Amino acid sequence: MPKNREVNVQFYLRHSRKATRDLGEVLNDIKTGIGGDTLGIVTDIVGTASMPWLVIAKKSISLIGKILEKIPDKDFGFLSAFERFGPEFEAQTDIDREKDFTGDASMVYSWTLDED
Repeated sequence: MPKNREVNVQFYLRHSRKATRDLGEVLNDIKTGIGGDTLGIVTDIVGTASMPWLVIAKKSISLIGKILEKIPDKDFGFLSAFERFGPEFEAQTDIDREKDFTGDASMVYSWTLDED
């Protein structure tokens, strides 16, 4: 326990959307690589007039891929976990706290006093 019985901790939360952007890149690779050739072959065999879903599939793969590649990370902001420990730590050694970030997220954390 610090002599002044205060601890100043701050958290910053960011949700990485890298996996989603990677999926967008994969969808674009499918469209330009194997997928583009495959969809073209299917179009030649069955024609697009009898299968309108094929037209949608051909167009949407690259559109969805481009959208997903541009999704930014989401910043939830800062959370101050400043604590001035009062008499509550004299009776117990573990206290849970919950606070909201400035964005749409919350955090549950615990202060634990180590007696060693």
